[in-house]
Amino acid sequence: MISRRRLLQYSAGGFASSVLPMPSMAQTPRSVCTRRIVQMTGKFDPDGLVHFQDTSVLGVDGVDLGASTVHKGKTFIFFGDVPRVGRNSGPVQDADAIGIIDDIQVPQRAQLAAGKQSADQSDAFFIGENGALYVAWVVGGDTWNHPFQISAPGLAPVGACLAAAKQFDQQLNVFFIGRDGGLYVTWVVDLGIWQGPQLISQTGIAKPGGKLVAIKQFDNQLNVFFIGSNRRLHVAWSVNGGAWQGPQVVGRADIPYPQAGAGIAACKQGANQLDVFFIGDDGGFYVAWSTAGGVWQGPQKVSPANLRVSIPGANLATFNQTSNQVTVVFVDSAGRLSSMWVVGGGVWQGPAPAVPGLHPAKPGTQVVLAMQGPNQWDAFLVNQDGAVQVYWVVGLEAWQGPVEIAGSGSTFDDGTLAVVQQLDDQITVIFAGTVGDLQVNWVKGLGTWQGPVRVNPEMLGMRLVRDGQYFHPYTIRGTETDPTKIWITGTNETPTGAFSYGERVYVFAVAGREKSASYLTSSASPDSTEPFQFHFAFSRGPDENSGRFLQVAPVVVNTREIPGLSSDASEGVILFGHGRMQPNTPVRPGCIDPRGPSGVQLAFMPIHPEQGPTKSGTLYYAGGPQRWTTNEAAAKTLFTTCYYWTSVSAGRIPGAGKWILLYQLSGPAEVSSAHDLPIVARIADTPWDIATAPDIPIFSPVLDNAWDHFMFKPSVPDSNRNLPHIGHPAFAYGAFLLHKYTQWDESHRFATIFYLMSTGRPYQVQLMSSVIAL
Repeated sequence: MISRRRLLQYSAGGFASSVLPMPSMAQTPRSVCTRRIVQMTGKFDPDGLVHFQDTSVLGVDGVDLGASTVHKGKTFIFFGDVPRVGRNSGPVQDADAIGIIDDIQVPQRAQLAAGKQSADQSDAFFIGENGALYVAWVVGGDTWNHPFQISAPGLAPVGACLAAAKQFDQQLNVFFIGRDGGLYVTWVVDLGIWQGPQLISQTGIAKPGGKLVAIKQFDNQLNVFFIGSNRRLHVAWSVNGGAWQGPQVVGRADIPYPQAGAGIAACKQGANQLDVFFIGDDGGFYVAWSTAGGVWQGPQKVSPANLRVSIPGANLATFNQTSNQVTVVFVDSAGRLSSMWVVGGGVWQGPAPAVPGLHPAKPGTQVVLAMQGPNQWDAFLVNQDGAVQVYWVVGLEAWQGPVEIAGSGSTFDDGTLAVVQQLDDQITVIFAGTVGDLQVNWVKGLGTWQGPVRVNPEMLGMRLVRDGQYFHPYTIRGTETDPTKIWITGTNETPTGAFSYGERVYVFAVAGREKSASYLTSSASPDSTEPFQFHFAFSRGPDENSGRFLQVAPVVVNTREIPGLSSDASEGVILFGHGRMQPNTPVRPGCIDPRGPSGVQLAFMPIHPEQGPTKSGTLYYAGGPQRWTTNEAAAKTLFTTCYYWTSVSAGRIPGAGKWILLYQLSGPAEVSSAHDLPIVARIADTPWDIATAPDIPIFSPVLDNAWDHFMFKPSVPDSNRNLPHIGHPAFAYGAFLLHKYTQWDESHRFATIFYLMSTGRPYQVQLMSSVIAL
């Protein structure tokens, strides 16, 4: 579940953050509020909300539906037909796409790095909870993309330090010290595929996850520096992109070096000299240097004798304040931003606080630097209240600030930052928040700072399974007669429900069109291009004694949780199915479909650990004294629906002990009023009590002001807002719960559900949220 604090972060996307009314203890369940958060697919949002990814570049100009399941912490979404539109034709007309929401969180106190992958793309990096390297990126001034894993897991300590630097104009490198104490590099050329990580040193040479810095010594030579496990200064280097050399110990041995992995910085002093800085174990400021690639000199203490300028191993940052002045900044022992500097190769000056008075941060806290405009340098740090602050200096004038750009509690009191020149006139500061969030602040020119804005919000960072340039469609290996046949679902054939068990994701799909049947498939690698394995046909449409479960909503249960259910399996799947209703079932009053209504039925499919789910032993809820039967034809219709087809989604509300089912009353065709009908929820104590639970309208195109905002009728001229689309008015359908995010507020008895919903015009999927009072 996500916290109320995180929930309110979606207010920018349209979710209400106001105080909701207190329900009475005996009231009938009712919808309190519904908001649309974002359009998940397509090129942009039709109503001007932030759009988090352009799926059209992968051939998904439009899509609908979206049954989902959580598998190994990831949410897998199985969409419906993807139309072939324009140049982004994708693999095939009306194939079905698979989306993945990784919900990648930034570890607490993770170190960050940032760099330019190309002139138009900026990247931010961190080591995730699984020890893998992740990148978030933005192209130009667009929306940041959700973090993406670019290395194998387990290589580095969680939140390890990173250094990013260009080796060539077209190549960006990222360095870290791995869990084995070795120096690693990963790299990318232009907008290609990330390579590595590659071990470029012996193991054990450095502190795992320790600090390091990368800098060009010459145009054709890139160096990496760190304080090694032997508490000595080390350098590794590569010339002209050749093999990495070193790491080599440099400098004098009789120096009070700080602990392994301590803070380190480097800067060019003039055209031919490279300086490296650290705060020694005695609190002194030290510099080592090499001129014209010669022998390394120092390190030499250049701060006043017997003065501790900061804590041993403090973080440092450095820049060329003018063409002949090098300045190094750090947070001193009193928690103030301070500096040392040298002019024209003369005597080092300082330390001196940047500004008068106390503006305390933790001694040794990280400082990052960026140039804002042609003559202004900015220094960023986190103060003791967890606020991000900026100081600045113009030329050689007095330092100014601090000014708060992200408020108290935005990050930890020793939080780490990264900064990148996102645009020619824009710098962006990146920091890790306290709840796994990656946040950005930015400023254009000398204007006002904007943000912070979270760039990895839950639910929104969806990626698609890809095969080269385009999406890879949901693909099945095997049929009832040919176990080797490879096929994909086509027009009006689609995944309808999914669940996870053990090492596999299981997906029900309806296929066959006029001779529809519901099939069960599965995959142990659902995020790859490997086809899903066909298992069996579960329910058949043309058979009068079957066809009760063409649309299937599965929920994994322990058999003991279902009163009255007798099965030799200890686990299984409760199945809500939509299809042919039982004969002589009373027709729902006011039904709108002249072809006749259908109904929702209930079943239990056993799961045996050694073989997974099996059709053998499936039980159907028959109601009355018999209750459960092995005969699908005897499955009781819990309730009828007003349209021959509807998606069904079901689950449980954690903490509330309630079952919830979503379906639609709307339809696309013969009766015009059908387009205005709602998405509804039913909530009950048991699966069969769903039969008599009241319909709770949770979304109405009319009441929720959807018409002409993100749902359109044919009278609205075609534009990018409503393309692609079906040929008739929009209607609300395909409501699928995103189970991972359901919340329960016991004190107010509020259930907050998040779900996907399709509109047809535009032919896209919307992310919705509704609060229901129970």
